[in-house]
Amino acid sequence: MKLANVSIAGRRTVAVQGLNTSVLDAGRLLGRDDLEIDSILAAGGELLEALTTKLTDTLPVPPTLDAEALRWLPPSPRPSKIVGVAVNNSLVAQFAHRKPVEPAYFLKPPSALIGHGQPIVVPTAFGLTHPEPELAAVIGRRSRHLTTETALDAVLGFTIINDITSPALKDRDSMELIPPAGAFGSPDLGWRQVRGDQDRSLYLTYHLRSKGCDTFAPMGPWLVTPDALGDPNALDVRCFLNGELVLTDSTKHLTFSVETVLAHLTSYMTLEVGDVVHFGTAVRVAAPNRFPSLRHLDMSRIDGTFSVEIDGIGRLDNPIVRA
Repeated sequence: MKLANVSIAGRRTVAVQGLNTSVLDAGRLLGRDDLEIDSILAAGGELLEALTTKLTDTLPVPPTLDAEALRWLPPSPRPSKIVGVAVNNSLVAQFAHRKPVEPAYFLKPPSALIGHGQPIVVPTAFGLTHPEPELAAVIGRRSRHLTTETALDAVLGFTIINDITSPALKDRDSMELIPPAGAFGSPDLGWRQVRGDQDRSLYLTYHLRSKGCDTFAPMGPWLVTPDALGDPNALDVRCFLNGELVLTDSTKHLTFSVETVLAHLTSYMTLEVGDVVHFGTAVRVAAPNRFPSLRHLDMSRIDGTFSVEIDGIGRLDNPIVRA
């Protein structure tokens, strides 16, 4: 099933994709004008089963929504946290000084969320800022200590997120400390790998601004239930600039699979209903003559609309605006 969090004429409701890609009003289907995406997140399977029944009914003809008249909102509007997985693509991980042995994470604030069609605001003063097209999961039940076998049971649905990232802001929030020998403990404490007596540099990077500015988390438009999507580790991902294909990749290139990430993450923290986890960016370039790398897609300099497509989910479009 494909669901969306939408607003039409100021009324929030849940859209559901019917036959022939028609967009239907789930609230009207269920006779609940007060239906919002939070109700789906809270009730989960019960409402989804009721919707499935309604969608299979032939009469009466279900109410259709005009997709062009909708305001598309993030599929999970108020997560307690948005968790991203860093360097989770085999093409990037091969350059790591040490081979990654477990996923590494960062957080984006919920205030960064915007929906399909809404502008990504990148002032020129931000410097180099680029897209990162990714698969994301919205959590459907409070989860701790998941296993790889049970991980997908905790997912209400999958969606698209564009993990907007500013390396220029990241550089401003990075620093190198060179303390005297022994100041932060001797190497035998084992808190980091030391390569000789002169290896005292500590490199610190803080990701809040580079990942978390307002509008840096476009998400949507659809939320697709796991049973309708199939294997989340075998989905093609494409990124377009003004309709031109600039990145192409697949979730099969994730260093750590969706299930591995969710199991590992929940061994350290509880995922609440509505939380968002995104799994790693597409990085393989499709237009090397114009954009030789991901970082050449600099949103502080170029204009237009970035679009992200993931098989089975849909297409997320967001124009670039400079404040």
